[in-house]
Amino acid sequence: MLGWMAAALALAVFWGVGAQHRLARQRAALLAARERVLASWRMALAAMTGAVPAASDTAPAPLGDAADRTRAALGRALAAQEAALRRWQAGARQADALTALDASSQRLLREWTAASVEAGDLAGPLVPDPVARAVAQALAAVETARSDFNRLALEYNGAIAQFPARLLASAVGLTPSPLLATEARTVPASAPAHTRRPSTVTESGAAPDALAVRPAGPPLWQTLSAAAGVLTAVVAGRSTATAWDAVPPGQRPAATAVAQQALRGLGRARALRDRLAPRPPPPEVDALLCIALALLTEDAPPYAAHSLVDQTVEAAKRNPRTAARAGFVNACLRRLLRDRAALCAAVADNEQARWNHPPWWIERVRADHPDQWPTVLDAIRHPPSLTLRINTRKCSLDQYRQALNAMNLEAVMVGPQGLQLRRSVPVTLLPGYAQGWFSVQDAVAQRAAPLLLDGLHRPAGRPLRVLDACAAPGGKTSHLLELSDARVLALDVDARRCLRLRENLDRLGLQAEVRVGDALQPDGWWDGEPFDAILLDAPCTASGIVRRHPDVPWLRRPGDIERLAATQQALLTALWPLLAPGGRLLYCTCSVFRDEGERRIAAFVASNTEALSLPSPGHLLPRTGAAAARVPDNEPGEHDGFYFALLERRDRR
Repeated sequence: MLGWMAAALALAVFWGVGAQHRLARQRAALLAARERVLASWRMALAAMTGAVPAASDTAPAPLGDAADRTRAALGRALAAQEAALRRWQAGARQADALTALDASSQRLLREWTAASVEAGDLAGPLVPDPVARAVAQALAAVETARSDFNRLALEYNGAIAQFPARLLASAVGLTPSPLLATEARTVPASAPAHTRRPSTVTESGAAPDALAVRPAGPPLWQTLSAAAGVLTAVVAGRSTATAWDAVPPGQRPAATAVAQQALRGLGRARALRDRLAPRPPPPEVDALLCIALALLTEDAPPYAAHSLVDQTVEAAKRNPRTAARAGFVNACLRRLLRDRAALCAAVADNEQARWNHPPWWIERVRADHPDQWPTVLDAIRHPPSLTLRINTRKCSLDQYRQALNAMNLEAVMVGPQGLQLRRSVPVTLLPGYAQGWFSVQDAVAQRAAPLLLDGLHRPAGRPLRVLDACAAPGGKTSHLLELSDARVLALDVDARRCLRLRENLDRLGLQAEVRVGDALQPDGWWDGEPFDAILLDAPCTASGIVRRHPDVPWLRRPGDIERLAATQQALLTALWPLLAPGGRLLYCTCSVFRDEGERRIAAFVASNTEALSLPSPGHLLPRTGAAAARVPDNEPGEHDGFYFALLERRDRR
């Protein structure tokens, strides 16, 4: 007995010492990252400080007092930033020090942008171009160091939130590290000084802070060109997978961000294009032009206007398929800058411009939801928050929320297992990702598994037998397994998606039978044993998830609704005989169209006397921000649009 106790004690000591060493290494790495942030900021300060006297000597006389005021404001901002850096380096309370540093960083970047652009429309640049380029390079190094610090801080915070490190951290007074919020963003170094925006009111009507862009990453013309290739595929109704395969991996993050932002304003861009061009240009030219038009007319444009025009024309020149139309692109964009207010007013009554959906889509949504159609269409403007479903087999909702709080990440509860983060972070850096503590799943999709399982008759002597048809990537499969000890068959027609489903189950520590098969042809995979429950998440237009996939309205065609409705009807017909008497089938789609929801189920029930409709939510419309209050039947928190119908097979014996 004593031997076992000694062994256990030795193991505990070994475990604790190992955790202590890991924490020490992570803390050392974090402190080193802090030093890199400090060093990179001081390089940037040196470059900016050197610019002030140089500008003073060379500033043209017409600038007068305005230039002096700008230089004085920049000097004060530089001093405040140096003081904030010293405070952080001296070991002041981390949260207060970083709050002060973020505030001074924002002020400095504002003043530097003003110094870089304010003189542009008068008599020349206040800051010479070589100096501007040096500062942009220094700020790129700051941004790299900042990102590295935040990554290490998230890892460190996640480590001290877990046992046994949590006990050690508490014992020695270690606390989570705050994150650096302010990004090192300013006008691009590649933009000529005379094209940089004034610091007061821009042609777009946006404040100068809204025009800041990262100096790091691929050249903007490459990003625009890659995004245009994807947009060309979308408007042609082709899969974007091939288009993305042609984009180098290093360009994909920036190109994805640009393409998604442009798609959210594509209706407005097309309406403006019709005003600027007597007839639509070739598809590749049109895609590039519409991306620039969409970005230039955002409320908060992501790039300085003249820079964006310059880089769009450069992208046109570099592509053999668009080079001959580079002058046309330049003329259209220059006219927009010159006549923006008049052009935007001219398209104000255009529904495609107002709602950023194709006209046929607008009419269909208005007909299906005459009272809420503006709310449904407005969802495309609101990118979704990160919503997690906590694996309660491994930790409770409160425990995981505490782990997030330890990392200074705020979250609100959405449903019995859901947490919605106030800001998104890479999911692999969240606590317990590798251990399977959570899945990423929209709040409304988290309703599916409980709807199917709650109140379902549990057979004696054996577990429930459940079919998840069209199961990949496995969010609902894993939820079924988290809530029950059922035998789940996860079926999907795509072998690659089945592989991803297995990987997700492995990470969560769950087991299901994963099979590649066509749900329309049960003879190829069904063993003849009836299922107690079937979850049919049927293929659909995805009209309920446009806020996370803004390409959907432009990818779809009017005939897709009828075609997909026929597939949904065929799936219901094929799978219904597999359901045991007294069993239940949950039909769901991520669609707001009634032909894929209530009309589909009404037609099925009318033709099937064994099907009994049970209480279920029906159509739940997208809920985003302030629009949530206008959809009173929806669940708490923001979520996608969805349809649910629960059917029971009558027992005729």
